[in-house]
Amino acid sequence: MIRVRGLETLGDIGRFPLLQALWVEDQIKLRQIALGPNPALEHLHLHTCKTLDSLPGLAALPALRQLSASETMLDIDALLAHGLPASLTHARLRTGRKTRDDAIAAQLAQLGYDSARVLLT
Repeated sequence: MIRVRGLETLGDIGRFPLLQALWVEDQIKLRQIALGPNPALEHLHLHTCKTLDSLPGLAALPALRQLSASETMLDIDALLAHGLPASLTHARLRTGRKTRDDAIAAQLAQLGYDSARVLLT
């Protein structure tokens, strides 16, 4: 685990082909995470990255099983419309607004994603 403050870019995480889990928290300057070809990434957790609005390459991650994002600028409707990875089984997407979060949870459940818990393995 590495703690960095004021992170503005991660670059393309595809350059880490063995990366299995990525946690990014409290990065208010980070606007995008480029999810280049990464055959091993299984867990993606993004929390309190208030300006994060783009995850190019998300739908193409072949091993992603868990996605958790809260308090970001991600357009949840656009994420769902463009499709999530076929391998995804657990998804928790939250805005911090209860009514909207309840609607998102219902939408994810309707799509077959388990959002009750996100495994920490």
